Amino acid sequence: MIEIVAIVCLALQPTACQPATLVAPALISPTQCFRDARVEAVKWSLRHPEWRVTQWKCQYAGKIMGA
Repeated sequence: MIEIVAIVCLALQPTACQPATLVAPALISPTQCFRDARVEAVKWSLRHPEWRVTQWKCQYAGKIMGA
């Protein structure tokens, strides 16, 4: 299972950042994840206008981002 995880920061406080799962774990290939991740980041940003996606990655579910 692969998920799209991002680091998101508050728009008005850019140093206040945290990880967020953009898309729940799904049975997709790494290629599909990388292909769709940018679109999912934009969709997430539109639903959460107070946050900005600063980076994203595809990873196996349950893995800690950056590890």
